[in-house]
Amino acid sequence: MKAFTNNYADIPFFISSNTFTGDLNISRNLSAVRQSIKNILLSNVGERPFDYGFGCNLFNSLFENNTSEMHIEMQARIQSAFAGYEPRISIRDIRFEFDPDLPNTITLYFSYLLEEGNVQDEINIQISRNR
Repeated sequence: MKAFTNNYADIPFFISSNTFTGDLNISRNLSAVRQSIKNILLSNVGERPFDYGFGCNLFNSLFENNTSEMHIEMQARIQSAFAGYEPRISIRDIRFEFDPDLPNTITLYFSYLLEEGNVQDEINIQISRNR
């Protein structure tokens, strides 16, 4: 893997401090990009203050019928969100899996290429409604 020329950094989902220095732990490079991807995928449009276009609205699709039209619409929403909010990556593949034993649950397989460092990675996320 090629070294990163830009040092990407972000505060992790679960904030913790370094036991030796007392400073906040930081997500760096690939883990920071992965966290950004998860933020975009798991956010609903309109829930971010001051940036109401951020997100993919995948949770709204959980109660829809599992059709090819719905898959195309979800892929379009994901591609649109990443075109505007994550220019560091190129989407390679987006797949959805619906398990009939788990109603209102989607498993998302998201494959991408991180342009810097030419790193190919995949994120699998299970999205479900909590009652």
